[in-house]
Amino acid sequence: SLAPQDAALQFRLGKLYVTLRLHGEALTPFERAIRAAQTGSALEGEAQLALGKALTELGRGKEARRPLERAAFLRPDDVSVDYFLGMGALLTGERPRLIKHLGRFAQRGQRPDQLVVALQVLADAHEAEGQTDLALAALQRLADLDPRNVVARALVARRRAALRGLPETLAAARVAARAPGADAGAHYALGSLYSDWPGPGHGAAAIAAFGSAAALAPRDQAPALAQARELARAGRIPEARGLLLQRLQRDPGGLLQRYSKLPARDLRREALAKGLSRVGDFDQAAKVLAGLAEASPSAYGKRALLARRAQVLLGAGKRAQAW
Repeated sequence: SLAPQDAALQFRLGKLYVTLRLHGEALTPFERAIRAAQTGSALEGEAQLALGKALTELGRGKEARRPLERAAFLRPDDVSVDYFLGMGALLTGERPRLIKHLGRFAQRGQRPDQLVVALQVLADAHEAEGQTDLALAALQRLADLDPRNVVARALVARRRAALRGLPETLAAARVAARAPGADAGAHYALGSLYSDWPGPGHGAAAIAAFGSAAALAPRDQAPALAQARELARAGRIPEARGLLLQRLQRDPGGLLQRYSKLPARDLRREALAKGLSRVGDFDQAAKVLAGLAEASPSAYGKRALLARRAQVLLGAGKRAQAW
């Protein structure tokens, strides 16, 4: 082992393992750093937090609680401690503790990626506890993080319909979409409600609403993909295919998967490939996936994309081409 008595060195070693996503390997260096650090020091607080985070990443929420609570004592102003205590409570099924910590984090947290996860989990927990208004408030906050995020706003509308009833939610969504200056999110949310709850004329209404959203947000791919899906459901396959091919040719920038670490352009093209396979254009879908695999800098990503391409071709009965 490397200088087990050197707290700073052990802490840096543990951080290196975390950077490499080797959380299991990071545990021993963090534990050694805690033992070697001066009790109550800033370094002990950092090491306790790092150990708790690593344990949480490994799904060991019960074990993570002790170092995280010590970190909370030593680092009272560090809001990320509440985030990991809340996620640890999610792992152990302690809903009241989850609500306490993630609720606290939602009030003070700054990192958008963590806030998105925290608010989604918090909404689920409030809903499970029968706290409908709090669940909707968490979802609304999720949508407010990025008003242009049409998918988040549709999620709020869907959950409101599930919790409050479709007629009330659909009526409000219609009013919002018809209001002067209504944006893409209002139309996308309305289309999502029509799509999720089939009824007389709902299919056509969903197509129209998603089309309006796509026109208002031409750089966001989600509305166009949703419109193509509804066209395919209605049996209008040539129109759906044409729309998807049009988007593939343009491949604009957009907001899809804002918080993902993967290249946004690749994610958009992968989503288009999925849409093309749904409307029966297997050759074009396979071509897109093959191009993505060839350009992928990661061997793992390349294998995953080629596997998806093979699945598309096998689904089309083209076994020889799949391999």
